[in-house]
Order: sequence, then structure tokens, then C-alpha cells
Amino acid sequence: MKDPIVQAGNPVLRQRALPLSVNDVGSRKVQRVIAKMKKALAAEGFGVAIAAPQIGEPLRIFVIAGKAFKTDEETKAFAEEKKEQSMP
Repeated sequence: MKDPIVQAGNPVLRQRALPLSVNDVGSRKVQRVIAKMKKALAAEGFGVAIAAPQIGEPLRIFVIAGKAFKTDEETKAFAEEKKEQSMP
């Protein structure tokens, strides 16, 4: 089961997210949050970014998928490849 994305109406989406220091980023807790964010983002076919509050963590962190930096041609080629792989 994939980690759920927090939906509209959840109070964490209205909270002021907490800032992090550079030292916080290396902590186990923050690294677990980042891993959870990457997993949730990877599960979303059209998602290009996610913020920590979207997985229920009121922290000022966001993750951007590598596909956000691809050219239109690369994106089209990727979509065609996936389409071919899904065909029997």
C-alpha cells in the first residue's frame, strides 16, 4: 500500500510549517520524512513535486521529481516507452 497523500480539509495543510536548520536535514527523522515524500511522489504518475505537509508532516521541505527537468521530447519518449511496456 502506498503512503496516502493528505487531502484537502486536513488541518496540517493549514498549519504554518516548521523551518529546519541545515543540521536538521541530516537527522534520522528528517531523512525518514524525505524518503516517505520520495516514495509518495514516485507513486503519483503525474506528480512533479511534493511538500512535507502533503504527507502529514508540518515541515518546510519539498521534493521535486527529476522528470520536472526533462524536455518535452524526453517526456514524450518516456510516455511512449511506458505505453509499449504496458501492452501485452
